[in-house]
Amino acid sequence: MIFVTALSDDPLDGRLSLGEAIASAAAGSTIGFDFDVTSGPVLIDLASPLIFAAGRNLVIDGDIDGNATADVILRAAPSAGPAITVKSGATVTLSNIVLDAAFAATSGTPVPGTAGANGQN
Repeated sequence: MIFVTALSDDPLDGRLSLGEAIASAAAGSTIGFDFDVTSGPVLIDLASPLIFAAGRNLVIDGDIDGNATADVILRAAPSAGPAITVKSGATVTLSNIVLDAAFAATSGTPVPGTAGANGQN
């Protein structure tokens, strides 16, 4: 498992952001998060879309404390376009993640989701 340890992309900070984890993960990997959630969920503001290229078969699990509930909120920037783009040939499983003000796209086409994935929350 690969653990995200940074809330934003900064390649010089020595920590791993979600975007960096996606880019470096091998197919079939699971990405988790290493943050303290005792005071509530972790909010990650996405400055740019998360892009899953063909062959990027990943699981992203936002249950940090093991209680089967979402501990990670991904919030899209209003003008950033789709929060998540899944290219043809990629498989992505989001588990215990809340998408806030976000929509997803497959090969560039917006796809409405459920439970917050369609920008309604």
